[in-house]
Amino acid sequence: MPRTLPLLCLALLAIMLPLPEARAQQSLDAWPEWVRESMQNEVGKLTFNKVDMPDDTLILKLPGKVGPPETIEGGWYLSVDVGAGVPVDCYLIQGARDLATLTHTMAQLSSDAVAAQHGEMIERQFHFVDSGEVAGLPFLAFEWMYTIRNADGQTLVGFTKTRAASKGQKTFMCAHNNLGYRDTFARLFNGFVANAEVPDATPAPYYEEIVKVDLNGIGSGIGYAAFFAPGAFDEEDLIEIHISEASLMPVDRSTIMTSDSTSVYREDPTGAVSSASEFTVENDEWARELHLVRDPEKENDWAVSGMSQGKEIAITIDGSLEPAGVLRQLEMARDVFAEDTTSVDAVVWMPSIDPTTFVPASMTRDDAETERQAQLQMGPIIYTGLFDEDGNMYNADISIGPVTISIERIWSRGSLRE
Repeated sequence: MPRTLPLLCLALLAIMLPLPEARAQQSLDAWPEWVRESMQNEVGKLTFNKVDMPDDTLILKLPGKVGPPETIEGGWYLSVDVGAGVPVDCYLIQGARDLATLTHTMAQLSSDAVAAQHGEMIERQFHFVDSGEVAGLPFLAFEWMYTIRNADGQTLVGFTKTRAASKGQKTFMCAHNNLGYRDTFARLFNGFVANAEVPDATPAPYYEEIVKVDLNGIGSGIGYAAFFAPGAFDEEDLIEIHISEASLMPVDRSTIMTSDSTSVYREDPTGAVSSASEFTVENDEWARELHLVRDPEKENDWAVSGMSQGKEIAITIDGSLEPAGVLRQLEMARDVFAEDTTSVDAVVWMPSIDPTTFVPASMTRDDAETERQAQLQMGPIIYTGLFDEDGNMYNADISIGPVTISIERIWSRGSLRE
């Protein structure tokens, strides 16, 4: 019953309605030959040099000719010319941002700006979505192909690439508008993130990890989890687990569904839940903001409050029920692979399924053919996962009809045995 699946994947099941021929990267076969040839353009070696920043607490390195840093709300903008036809726009934001919303919105704004300069937008078609890790930060990548009609009635072809990475109180984003230079852009962005030294007051977690989510070979998602020791944020003897998840899902050639979710769990060292919160944005609109706490005025029942899908929620759940927290779920996963245990049951709070109750959950050992494999069920969802010695799921697959979601841990640091 690990926490890597529910928040991201279950929220996405309702929006996975892409065209049958959709893929995470689209073919260029239907485009003119000159477009296909231009898409092969690249710049060779990139040499990164320190940027002269007005704020000497920041160390940034970028290749090529970098224009004077410009202040923006909460950060900095830099124009980077590496000989890729037009400059690359890069941003450092000293604060957290929703990756899917940010990546998609920047692609829209960037392509709209080009269209406004040359005529009017005819159509946008997604070309590529991806996710991953760079320098310990989760990132999302998104690319549009688009056509513009200019004043003379000619059709122009444009191509916008965006990438964004965020963790703690620092966010990096770059955008580029020109056919091709896809690998150049990826290398520039990776170097921008990897070479940056940015002050961040966020306490260091004792364990953190990044998981990549493949959404049926069509969309892409990323998840980041951080475990903080007691006293990291206040004087209470509670462990905090922060989970952020983001996804980009093409629905058709010109429509992208975005989902961003942040959850915070506060638990005592035994895994007993003190409180939990979830904040979810879908397609640039609030979808959920929910909180779970004990209510001492109602015989210590659980109180759920907030908003879900535009409806206010204020209900109580029987206080005799004890939902399994993240730490308890890890312990239960370890128990399943002990010699005297083959299955465990619990209840969990999963707002993406039903925020007004605790959902039954079970985990059954299934490692006759595959070592440390178990089958899990949370509410109506059944999936198969692989677990490490800490009881942490590092790989999982879920199939619902024709939809297959694959989860893979791609980076981690620290130890869950604090």
